[in-house]
Amino acid sequence: MGARVEVASLPTGLRTAIYRWLPAGPVKAVVVGVHGFAEHAGRYDHVGRFLSERGFALYMYDLRGHGRSESPRGYVDRFERFVEDTVAFAKLVKSETGAKTLLLGHSMGGLIAVLAAAELGGELAGLITSSAARRVTVPALVLHGGDDGIVLPYASRKLYEALASADKTLKIYESLRHEIFNEVEREKVLSDVAEWLEKHI
Repeated sequence: MGARVEVASLPTGLRTAIYRWLPAGPVKAVVVGVHGFAEHAGRYDHVGRFLSERGFALYMYDLRGHGRSESPRGYVDRFERFVEDTVAFAKLVKSETGAKTLLLGHSMGGLIAVLAAAELGGELAGLITSSAARRVTVPALVLHGGDDGIVLPYASRKLYEALASADKTLKIYESLRHEIFNEVEREKVLSDVAEWLEKHI
């Protein structure tokens, strides 16, 4: 099923597009997705459809300065605003759904997700990041393309090593580049995400 999209205000005051991909049946868990730089949440329609077909809801919003957010294009006065917005959004989603909530981030969104997870702590059931934490103790899945020329796989290996979580998994897809959710082999990546989610709900 495609996304339900509405423009709404986050508790931080950001007015932006909010996307919801909901399963037809009961929700196993809710994934809060954070897109990367120069992207928008609508690019993740195939991810939302994939997860919702397997019983997981995906909630995303357009980051400040991106997509349909009502803020200056490509501008944020300080990086922490991304983290503040994401923490507020995750709390809003959790209170709205009452379901187990996990964070998923790609590229810059991966960094935002890690920082937000450190703030949210036990409010989260887990973290999935496709790139780059010692304060992160929730279960974590770190994904990275082995042929990524934008963020080197070394960064995800270092992130993985730094995570304080006792339950952590690192997957490097040797033939993939930076856009692991959008490459030809994306079905393998998404299947790994769904399998990890099944084990952590």
